[in-house]
Amino acid sequence: PRGIVSHWLANNVQLLPIYSLFLSVLCKNANILKIAQESAQLMNTLMKELAKVNIIYEESSYSGRIITDTVVFCSFSSKNHEISNKLSQSSDFRIIWGGDDAVKGVLSLPVKTHSDTIIFGPKYSFCIFDKESIEHDNFSEIISNTINDIILFNQAACSSPHVCFFE
Repeated sequence: PRGIVSHWLANNVQLLPIYSLFLSVLCKNANILKIAQESAQLMNTLMKELAKVNIIYEESSYSGRIITDTVVFCSFSSKNHEISNKLSQSSDFRIIWGGDDAVKGVLSLPVKTHSDTIIFGPKYSFCIFDKESIEHDNFSEIISNTINDIILFNQAACSSPHVCFFE
């Protein structure tokens, strides 16, 4: 556990808050997620459903509230420097997801002396099509899905390849 983990999330993947939250929850941290206003409804709905989960396994009871009680969502403009500074300074660990400008913006904020940061920022991705996949019956579908990923996210999603290699 690190303590309070702040998650600075990109807006282009709706379930990114869940991906970011997963490992932090397993490590028993408290979590503050800065999400897009457009994601608030979905995240609140997911958390309400998770809070209802109760599982009994080998005579032990587990509740989704173990997770939901450690999570806070907030939404504010990145131009609001007062709130950004307070969130950054309250964090023992920061997780940043986003493009170059977003990453640089969060990195410029003041932090605690012992605070650490992990960055999932702009990356270059590639895909490889081996001979077997090229000769496979569903290769047209594979190529179609690859093209959709490239076009829909304008090569800005984590999985959008910038270069494709063909064997």
